[in-house]
Amino acid sequence: MRIGVCVEADGRAAALERLLAALAAQRFPAGPEPEVFIIVVDASAAAESGEVVARAREDFRWPIEFVAERQSHGARRKGVALALARGADGVAFLEAASEPAPHWLAELIAAQSRHGADVVEGPVVPRYADEVPAWVRRGGFFEAARRRTGAAVPFVRPYNVLVMRRLLVAAGPAVEGPTTAPARSADAEPAAAPRPRVVWADRAVVHLDVEPDRATARWILRRAFRERGRVLPPHAVALGPEALTPSATRALVRMAEGGFLLSVAVFLGRTGVMHALCRMSRGAGELAAALRASGLRGRKEPA
Repeated sequence: MRIGVCVEADGRAAALERLLAALAAQRFPAGPEPEVFIIVVDASAAAESGEVVARAREDFRWPIEFVAERQSHGARRKGVALALARGADGVAFLEAASEPAPHWLAELIAAQSRHGADVVEGPVVPRYADEVPAWVRRGGFFEAARRRTGAAVPFVRPYNVLVMRRLLVAAGPAVEGPTTAPARSADAEPAAAPRPRVVWADRAVVHLDVEPDRATARWILRRAFRERGRVLPPHAVALGPEALTPSATRALVRMAEGGFLLSVAVFLGRTGVMHALCRMSRGAGELAAALRASGLRGRKEPA
């Protein structure tokens, strides 16, 4: 099996160095080692990521490719297209602040093989710096529910996930080259397409470093605004959150839900208030995206 690991870097050199070191330490005790290659796509303006990859490439166990992408929403599509062009049977997605456990990739591959899955998701476990305040730890803003290995997953988070080639090709990126074809809406699958089989691999653990500068109310709310939603339909994982067509109606519903929760969250303390504000922020992000999309359509229409 040929696996591409797509790393979406954010310009933090130290985090990328830790991630690459963890990838180099991957072990495959239960079977033959797959053919692996790494693609690092960085949408930040910093040059440090390219320098980190250049240093690591000299003696890394697998091939590494670095790509600078000016637009953040194009990073995942670029990585997918490159991986498919290099013959990947599947692509695993990681963010640069994460650090996979030694058997991470082996566990993803084992779950995929055992259950015949199109998508395999594993847990992202936060690793808090000592300075992170207690209310952030209690609130679980960087955590998600876990399942037993093999359990079906209805919605998928965009990181620590292995997506097989069939689903990647169906999502729209071109197979023969690094360019991407126009992608259809990620909100709904074509009626004729079978629903992807998505399973959980609970031992495919990735640790996420949460530094003090990201454990603030402002940063958490900004992330909620940017994400719009924390999970994706299975067939949309290949394109990332930006592929989802924004909905003003959905946005207003989320904001109304957040407002209602806020009215009762005052009795639940700071954590409850933050969860309500996060829901409102996701709704605001969705509404902003819907308004931008509407404005673009209006400019394209002939007078």
